[in-house]
Amino acid sequence: FFKGAALALELGADACFDPTEPNERLPLRDTVDAGIDCHGARKSVQWLMDHTAKTVALFGVQREDYTYGTRHAKLRLLGYRGHFLESAEYARDLIATGKLDMSPFARVALPLERYGEGIDLLDQRRALKICFLPWE
Repeated sequence: FFKGAALALELGADACFDPTEPNERLPLRDTVDAGIDCHGARKSVQWLMDHTAKTVALFGVQREDYTYGTRHAKLRLLGYRGHFLESAEYARDLIATGKLDMSPFARVALPLERYGEGIDLLDQRRALKICFLPWE
């Protein structure tokens, strides 16, 4: 199984599929109405777009361009509203009130002065999310 699938299933995902492996159980379109991508990799998003009938929600960090072709004409893409103060405050409030538990994802915590090291960990895919602690 691919990296991250076990965590996704543990956290409640109904199913996980490796976009690099053929899957006879899930034909193109019409079987799945909605899909969520939390990774952002081009192969993952393209696979989900090809296998989802109505809506794909994108929550991963986009590192490459995705191709929205004529075969996706009826597909709706939903994404993050952007990096705005309002969005950051909304996320902060969800975390502060316990409505959003980031502990399964942000398993690395670093002082803010080690920001560059944290970005390197993300780039090397050795961490999924980093919790930066400005007060340390």
